[in-house]
Amino acid sequence: FVRRLEAEEWLFREGETGREMFVILQGTLRLMRGETELKRLGAGAYFGEMSMLLDAPRTAGAQAVDPDTQVIAVSAANFDTLLRENPDLVRRMLREMAERVRTMNDRLAQRP
Repeated sequence: FVRRLEAEEWLFREGETGREMFVILQGTLRLMRGETELKRLGAGAYFGEMSMLLDAPRTAGAQAVDPDTQVIAVSAANFDTLLRENPDLVRRMLREMAERVRTMNDRLAQRP
């Protein structure tokens, strides 16, 4: 389940099919849309859940920033098990997703 990446190595690219999500164990990744860096994520952060849950193409790419970046890949089947066995995880993920929606709403409200 653990994947190791070197600096500048792509975990996945925008538009690819996503059948798993990831949790960062060590290092930093940047989420990229085209040439634009959307966000940097560090240890403990998760990403890629949208593609996994919706069975949709990746809306951004993920590229390692640091050498020896390590992530855990979580398949849809494993995700279901995690959710059943860890209700605190469900609450944290829902809170994070709600924050992401609020941030996007704020950005859209600021557009002319």
